[in-house]
Amino acid sequence: MIQVFTENDSRVLAQSGIELINKAGCEYGDIRICRYQNQSLGTRDKSLNQLSHNVSLGFGIRVLYRGAWGFAANSVINTETIEKTVARAVDVAKGSLLSQQQPVKLAPVGVFRDSYVTPIEIDPFSVSVAEKAELLLEINEKILTYQNKGVKKAYG
Repeated sequence: MIQVFTENDSRVLAQSGIELINKAGCEYGDIRICRYQNQSLGTRDKSLNQLSHNVSLGFGIRVLYRGAWGFAANSVINTETIEKTVARAVDVAKGSLLSQQQPVKLAPVGVFRDSYVTPIEIDPFSVSVAEKAELLLEINEKILTYQNKGVKKAYG
């Protein structure tokens, strides 16, 4: 199941996570909600031999509790998992207190909210798999024209 979120959904969930971090008594906390999409095609000689398309979604929560770091992550994003993951991150920080030599102290700075989207001119996922495969196979075909110079295999 692919989870689809708007930017507003992500902000609302992130804000609820920050509120829970504050309620837990942490002196610092952040949450990062990420979506990754990866498509891979592979060619060998004159054939397509590999094709995959993966989408992954998840979030990580980092807290500083009584000078100790804690981190937890989850791949399911909803209100319930945000709650559980904040609690787990705080528990990790509490566990870190047991071996802490010296508490971490951060410089005081204001809240920073941001998002980043890689600037692209052409969305690579809007290019058809057939077009991508044709290009790779065309390149392999050209490479294989050098067989008289010792080229025996072409990979793309």
